[in-house]
Amino acid sequence: MQARRIRCLVHPTADPSVVSLLGEHVDLAPGDLRDPASLQDFCREAEGAVLFHVSGVVHPRIRTR
Repeated sequence: MQARRIRCLVHPTADPSVVSLLGEHVDLAPGDLRDPASLQDFCREAEGAVLFHVSGVVHPRIRTR
């Protein structure tokens, strides 16, 4: 059985050390969700993979309840 890999898109200005603590099965890919070219690189050779989108926008001036 082939080992499962996790590829994480990490913004170029972010500190990747926290993500790398997840283990050696994690591949870090620098990129930006707003840059189509970096997303193409991120998804290259990922046919049949599952994509989890966990990015978000924080609005600190808007209250949520």
